Amino acid sequence: MKRSIMALFILSLLAVLFSGCGARMGSSSSAESAYKGNGTMNPNNDPNEVRQFLDDNHIANSDIYLKEGKVYINIVGLDDKIERLLADRYKAGTYQTVNVAHSIEELQKAQQKLIDLKLFDKLNLDSSGLDTMNNRVVITLPETDVEEAKSEIQKYINPDLLSYVVQQESVNPELVGYITKIENQRALVVNPISREINETREEFYDAIWVSNIPPDIRVGQNVQVWFKGSIETSYPGQGGASKVTISEVQKPVKAILAQDEVIRKALMNKDILDINILVIKELKYDEKSEMWTIRYKSAAITDGVLEEHIIQIPDK
Repeated sequence: MKRSIMALFILSLLAVLFSGCGARMGSSSSAESAYKGNGTMNPNNDPNEVRQFLDDNHIANSDIYLKEGKVYINIVGLDDKIERLLADRYKAGTYQTVNVAHSIEELQKAQQKLIDLKLFDKLNLDSSGLDTMNNRVVITLPETDVEEAKSEIQKYINPDLLSYVVQQESVNPELVGYITKIENQRALVVNPISREINETREEFYDAIWVSNIPPDIRVGQNVQVWFKGSIETSYPGQGGASKVTISEVQKPVKAILAQDEVIRKALMNKDILDINILVIKELKYDEKSEMWTIRYKSAAITDGVLEEHIIQIPDK
């Protein structure tokens, strides 16, 4: 099952991946400046001291980053006065100034706006982060409806502040199973096929509370789910869907009820309704008796094999 727990690591590499992009307004090395300065401090020894110095002197900036043994200092509105101030504090050759368009506060405000306007849920965005090198907010989004998502975001946020990473969607769904509960705009999806976790836990069923579900989802339906972002490792797990598709309803020729209707009728039985994680192993229809038979289990993280139960539902 795909995971996005590497999002922070990926964003940390964006500075390298995007180093050829044109967010920077230009850079200047204080070592090459006409004013050499007499600075003796090495900013590599304490990068946070550089941040504090910029703050104390009210110098608008977009943070700093380390590259090839130097501290790069992003300055908004870089001029000779600022160059001299830095040259008199830091040793030549240990740092480089970069003239950028946007301050860290401006970028953070844009990033916060994504949250305040609930655009992550509305547009199925995966994540966002700050690309210090390229002076941008980086938004990771699924490949579906990319242009529509960009257009909506840029209604509220200056596009000059943004860059995008498109997350390719897996061809295969990450979870296939029956919806056994719907609560608080989430659906509990349980895979009917078990897998072995280790030598003692031979029967484990994937079960996830899925948010961001379509409005027409109903208990009993069999669905395929693709996820965005990370999935919480509780049991059942919790994750947001980037896409949900509903399987074609299976209905025997002579049956009155479809499979999803049979499951909903079964859940009217208190013993089944009280099961925390219901596993629908099989639904079978008998034409002669006009009865449905459901084989089911109560999933749990335990050793050995789980006990199987049977319930019969009249086809009416």
